[in-house]
Amino acid sequence: MAVLRRENSMSTVLENGPQPAATVPDGVHPLRGNAVLARYGDLTLVCEAVPGRQHRIGALLDAVAEVAAGEAGGRRLSHQVAGLVSSAGPDEDFPALCAFGPTRDGMAVVVHGGAELIVTVNGEQVHLDGRDAVTVLDRVITDPVEAVQAVVGGTDLGPVEEAPSVPREAPGEATPEPADGAIPTGETTAEETATRVPGVQCARNHFNDPAVSYCSVCGISMAQSRRAPDWGPRPQLGVLVLDDGTTVPLLRDLVIGRMPEADDAVAAGEAEPVTLADPLVSRRHARIALREWQVVVTDLGSANGTFVLARDSATWTRLEPGAETVLEPGSTVAAGMRQFHYYSHRHR
Repeated sequence: MAVLRRENSMSTVLENGPQPAATVPDGVHPLRGNAVLARYGDLTLVCEAVPGRQHRIGALLDAVAEVAAGEAGGRRLSHQVAGLVSSAGPDEDFPALCAFGPTRDGMAVVVHGGAELIVTVNGEQVHLDGRDAVTVLDRVITDPVEAVQAVVGGTDLGPVEEAPSVPREAPGEATPEPADGAIPTGETTAEETATRVPGVQCARNHFNDPAVSYCSVCGISMAQSRRAPDWGPRPQLGVLVLDDGTTVPLLRDLVIGRMPEADDAVAAGEAEPVTLADPLVSRRHARIALREWQVVVTDLGSANGTFVLARDSATWTRLEPGAETVLEPGSTVAAGMRQFHYYSHRHR
């Protein structure tokens, strides 16, 4: 069981059973049980990552990042999420989800589908089940919240201890540890693989891509930062969501294919393997590489080609073998009959 515990208003930690706690950074993270966690400051979203709903997951992640860049907090998050769910067609199975965050009056929560939020108030548990509502269950809890436990699609996040309502502030510096559930089979942690890249700190000392307009951690304008560029550890650049719902964190290079372990970079420990079970996918089909703050994809001479569909585009582009192509957030990559999507909370 992955347990999220809020130690204070500034940080959240992830525990797996009795192991020592490690700080969970803001951003997008895969969780055990094919679920995705998005956390920015005091705003939290957990949703299912299941086949056929990748575009909905992307819209939810964009909503959290957009709200985090403003000042409205949890109430706006609940409105955004509720609006996305309500906009789905009557026959569309929207991903189960929980979202919550502080407001001036307490804590706003929204729950949908096969998800449950258990909130402890005055020593008593309040159960908010998404299946009790036609679309979404949307509430504002005005009493001091002592703990929150989220269960989404069978993924139990355990207790999230909350301090009484406090103004939103930027979280403290984080040392990331990967959550369970990703395809890469290695045991390498983010701390061990962190690459130092040129970046710039916001006014609150968060390390950022020099090209972004707003801090990817706290959302303040980077125009407020007058600090010279510096070098620091590169954070996770987002996630890949496969068409079967599996999520893969972008912490290091990946080789994608039917037998990716045959690639020299994987054998040398320079990349992680991601296996796609499809006879139309080559053994070594494509590589996802991290180039400073960019994510690039390269076709490795596959028999059937690698195709990219940019966000808001209707045209697939076949990649030239061996040529790197920059992936923008929201892009879709096709290999054989399989697809995966690239999501990131970083907005330029």
